[in-house]
Amino acid sequence: MSKKANPTAVGLFVVIGTILLIAGIISFSSFKVKGETQEFVLYFDSSVKGLSVGAPVTHRGVKIGTVIGMQLRFNQADGDFDVPVFIELDHDMLKARSDREVDFDNEALLKDLIDNGLRAKLEASSFVTGQLYIELSIMPDAEPPVYHQIEPIYSEMPTAHADIAAFMKSLGKMDIAGVTEKLSSVLELLEGKIEKMDVADISAGLTKVLAAIEQTLNDPTLDQALVTTEAALNDFKETSEVLRGEVVSVSGDIKSSLKQIDGTMIEIREGVADIRHIISSDSVLAHDLRDALEQLAKASGSISELTDFILLNPNALISGREQKDQK
Repeated sequence: MSKKANPTAVGLFVVIGTILLIAGIISFSSFKVKGETQEFVLYFDSSVKGLSVGAPVTHRGVKIGTVIGMQLRFNQADGDFDVPVFIELDHDMLKARSDREVDFDNEALLKDLIDNGLRAKLEASSFVTGQLYIELSIMPDAEPPVYHQIEPIYSEMPTAHADIAAFMKSLGKMDIAGVTEKLSSVLELLEGKIEKMDVADISAGLTKVLAAIEQTLNDPTLDQALVTTEAALNDFKETSEVLRGEVVSVSGDIKSSLKQIDGTMIEIREGVADIRHIISSDSVLAHDLRDALEQLAKASGSISELTDFILLNPNALISGREQKDQK
């Protein structure tokens, strides 16, 4: 006969299994798969106060990596006191935020970028909190790169002088106490000037000005002027509408006249063409005219001969021309 299962043990097993399942789900949901990254070491010649692990590494404001560590010294020569900072660039992040693949593992590509001015620089994310981040940018006028590693353990990216460091340094040199004292003196001077002001007279003057404005607004002539102005504006509106109608009418007449002129010009062109055709050298009229002129020339010659004969023989008009003797 089989042994009966203990309900307490079964219930405890179910509870423990449920707890482990929930913990596994939570752990899996919060687990982030780390993509391929490339680590670099940067050496800064200024304080990195305000820079912390996890701070973003950006290019023109777009995050492409993260700060993963800082040390006092790392793989440096004696007398080199620049601060080493370790960063990693995420290849998946770079690929997702660019239309072309940038492979920093490619030493030739990295060298070409550095030769063209690629530098790392400290920037402030907030002047209030003093938090810093690292900006990677191309600087065409960058100084020649300076490398610090004795042995090439990490890929090294050269850095540029931090403007924020110079600003904070100059801010630290400011005489805060002196500035505060000067501000206090200015405030005391302003307070003295205000105390010397005759507030009652100023208030009375403002009251008079307000009263004069109110009197002007309540003046009946102002209402009349507004009414007159409104009437003048209405007249101007009506006149404008009339003028607009006249302009439209005149415009229509001008268009009609232009159409008539255009038709007349067409007729003139056709008449000129007909005349040109008539007087052309190969036209029938020109040929007939030439024949008539030739006949007229012959007739003129005959008349000239007759005239000469009559002048020589005037009796011919009575007796006629003498007949020559026939042989």
